[in-house]
Amino acid sequence: MKKLFILFLLVCILMSFTTSAFATDDIRVYVDNQLIQLDDRPIIQDGRTLAPMRALFESLGATVDWEADTRTAVGKRGNVTVRIPIDSTRPTINGRIETIQVAAQIINNRTYIPLRFVGEAFGDLVQWDGAARSITITRGAEEKPTDDADTGERDDQKTVESLSVWVEATPESVPAGGGRTVTITVTVADNNGYLVEGADVRFYAEAFEAGERHGQLSQLEATTDALGEARTTYTTLATDDQRFVTVNLSVGKDDVMEHRQLQFIAANQSAKVSGVVRDPFTGAPLEGANIHFWRHDLNRSIGFTETDADGHYSATVPTGNYGLSFDLEIRDQISVNVSSPGETYTVNNNKGILKGVVTDVSPGSKVMAIGSGFRSTNPDNWTLQAEIKSDGSFMLALFPNTYELFIVGRSNPFITGVTVQSGQVTDLGNVSAR
Repeated sequence: MKKLFILFLLVCILMSFTTSAFATDDIRVYVDNQLIQLDDRPIIQDGRTLAPMRALFESLGATVDWEADTRTAVGKRGNVTVRIPIDSTRPTINGRIETIQVAAQIINNRTYIPLRFVGEAFGDLVQWDGAARSITITRGAEEKPTDDADTGERDDQKTVESLSVWVEATPESVPAGGGRTVTITVTVADNNGYLVEGADVRFYAEAFEAGERHGQLSQLEATTDALGEARTTYTTLATDDQRFVTVNLSVGKDDVMEHRQLQFIAANQSAKVSGVVRDPFTGAPLEGANIHFWRHDLNRSIGFTETDADGHYSATVPTGNYGLSFDLEIRDQISVNVSSPGETYTVNNNKGILKGVVTDVSPGSKVMAIGSGFRSTNPDNWTLQAEIKSDGSFMLALFPNTYELFIVGRSNPFITGVTVQSGQVTDLGNVSAR
C-alpha cells in the first residue's frame, strides 16, 4: 500500500511538471492590458503568430463575417475593413492588397488568421514579449488619419497606370490518369494597390511537348470581379501525366497589359524543387534563367521554369531522379533525387567559374574537375565535362570547393589544389596536361 502511495505521489508530481510545461508553452494575448480568452491557443508558424479568427476579431472590437464561397475572413472596425482569404498571402485593408509572410489557414476545422497583421491593420500597437511568451495589443495606439472619402474601392474614373497580377493554381498537383480539375485564379490590382474590377483576362494552355490544351479550359476569356479576381478551370488528360501543364494569361485594363504564366502537374506523387540561381561570374542573382527538369528514367524533359528578379525559382514535380539543366552563359547541370513525396528540395546554383588554357592536349579532349571529399552520389563534388577548344581553352562552372583536374580518359590529375569560390572567376592561365 505504501508503495502504491509513493507511486501515486510520483505520478502527481510528474503531472504537475507536465502541466507547468504546457502552460509555459501557451501564448498569452492581452488587449488593453486585459488577458483575453481564445477558443484555442495561438500557434507560431515560421515565426508568425496565428490566432483563432472570431475570437481575435471580437477581442479587438471588430465585427466578424465569413464568406464561404471565397473562403475569406472579414473583420470590420470603424472605417477599416480587413479581408483575409484562406491560404493566400495577399489580404486587403480597405480594398488595398497587402503582403504577409504566412497565410491564414484552417487547422482542425478552425480558421486561424495572422495576429500582428490584423492588429496593425486596425491601427493597434502589437508587441511581443519573448521571455513571457505573451503578446500585448494596445488598441488605437498607432491609428493613422484616414480619408473619410476613401471607400476602399478604386476610382473607376481614374486611368490605370500599371497592373499587379498574381496567379495561382489550386491544387498545384493532381493525381495522374486524367479527368482532374485545377482552378486557376487571377488577382489584379492597380498602381495604388486597389483591386481592379473589369480587367480583361485571356487564358492559353499547353502541355509540355504535347501541344496546346485550350479545349481543357472552362473558359478562355474572363473579366475580374469586384474582388479583382477572375477564374477558369482546367481538366487534365491522361497525356498530361508526368509533365508540366502551363497556363499562360494576359491581363489588360486601360491600354495597360501584363502577361503571366503558371504550371501544375498530374502525378500520383509529387514534391517541390526550389532554389536560387546566381551568375557564376559575379555572384549576382540571375533573373529569367531557364531551368529544365530532365527525368533520367523517362529520358526526356518534363518541362522548365524560370527565375524571378531575386534569382529564385520553385516548381512542383513528380517524384523521380532529375538533372536540373541551367540555361546560363556556360552549360551547367545539377542532379537531384526527388524521392520523398510532399517534401521541398532546395537546389541552389551558387557556383564559380574555373577556366584556363591546357597545353599538350589536342582540341576536342575534355576536362573534368573532381572535388575534395568526392562521392559519386554527391553532385557538389563532380561537374560536367568541358571541351578543350582549338586554342586550348576550357571553362567550367563549379560549386565552391577544392578540385583536382583530369583529362577525361586519363587516370592521373594534371593539376591539384584548385580552389573555386562562388561568383568568382579562377583563371589558371596556361597549364600543362603532362
